[in-house]
Amino acid sequence: MKRVLLVALLVLAVVSGCSEQADVVIDIAALDSELQRSTDFGTRLEPVGDVFIRTTLYLSLDYAEEYYVYSQAALTGESYGLFRCTTAEAAVELKAEVEEHMRNYISQYRGYAPEIVPRLENAVIRQSGRYVVFVVAENQGEALQLVDRYFPVVSR
Repeated sequence: MKRVLLVALLVLAVVSGCSEQADVVIDIAALDSELQRSTDFGTRLEPVGDVFIRTTLYLSLDYAEEYYVYSQAALTGESYGLFRCTTAEAAVELKAEVEEHMRNYISQYRGYAPEIVPRLENAVIRQSGRYVVFVVAENQGEALQLVDRYFPVVSR
């Protein structure tokens, strides 16, 4: 009986370990399409290029294989970004850069547009496997539901 229990526990441990290491796949192009149609943004967001991402958002794209970034940050603080990185470790680093960017934006907006600060403080930032998402919207309802559908809620 003890032997059967030991074997069962060993099999459970192996199966659990394998499922944790399985590579998460998120269709960020589909999420991008849905966010573009979202009514949560108070203004029309525009796609931004590499220079804006690196020099205004201060995000490194060195390990980003695919990404979509839209913004009207200068006007409303609203923006979103979706990234597929080369590795989960790179995604963890990118998420930290996004969090630092939000802290900096909050400090900047406090001085000249304090009404935008709550929007930034409530930004949705998630990382799952090789993927990172951030969303800053006037109303987070629909955008948060979309992110919840694509990104597991393990890492907020």
